[in-house]
Amino acid sequence: MVFIKQFLIEDHKKLHKILKEYQEYKGADFEKAKNLFSAFKKRLERHIMWEEEIISPVIESSKNKSSKPQLGTREEHKRIRVLLQQIEEELLKKTTQTDLLEKKLNKILTTHNEKEEYILYPWVDSVLGKSESVEVIEKMKSYNAQL
Repeated sequence: MVFIKQFLIEDHKKLHKILKEYQEYKGADFEKAKNLFSAFKKRLERHIMWEEEIISPVIESSKNKSSKPQLGTREEHKRIRVLLQQIEEELLKKTTQTDLLEKKLNKILTTHNEKEEYILYPWVDSVLGKSESVEVIEKMKSYNAQL
């Protein structure tokens, strides 16, 4: 069986790796760090788009209303986007003084990802059949071509 949870957790891991690499280069190679952050931002925005445009409609259309998770992810997505923009603006000013913003971003991402990985994604897998899961993953993969 193809699992939404596995697919999206793998993406979380890739995102975390890029962010960590950015932070490692930040003090040593500004241009490489800036490019890594740009790649991270683009991939994270795509991930959020998957959740909002592909996963959310699955949740909303579920007939199992009583167990539907209410996690406040859209509000968190807004906060994440603001922080991504603020970090990017600082990098465009050619400054690496982004530690506080990154700390806030890491804090939000940690709790956000935990809710998704332990509550939301397993719930989505529980309401989708195999063919629906494959279809959802294919939709998400089709966005990969745009990167």
